[in-house]
Amino acid sequence: MNKFIWFFIGLIIVLFAVLFYFYYIEIYEVSYQVEYLRDKESNIIVYEIVSYPLNASGTKALFRKADFSFKILEGFENIEDIYKIDEIKLQIYIRDEFSNIVVELKSDYSRYSSIIELPLKEYNKA
Repeated sequence: MNKFIWFFIGLIIVLFAVLFYFYYIEIYEVSYQVEYLRDKESNIIVYEIVSYPLNASGTKALFRKADFSFKILEGFENIEDIYKIDEIKLQIYIRDEFSNIVVELKSDYSRYSSIIELPLKEYNKA
């Protein structure tokens, strides 16, 4: 009887660990956040794109990062510089305030690529 109880407790712990992994740690989707920054000294617009891995509950996945690749689809001629800060952060420096920039982002964890259109100056009241 005592072995049965320990086996049952061990089974519950393993089941809890597997469910915790698949619900909170496993990546199900990747979300991207775009932040508008402005360099006051050089009058250059900076867009910062950050990827966030999402778990089954829709929150940021624990202990994980979502690396992504990018491709500029439109407006490449108006871009001053592009820096990939680390695996999850991309900074795009734009010369022209009224240029339309379209970026395609693809992560290994997402099935389809995401297309992000960076807003024009008229939408940014910064």
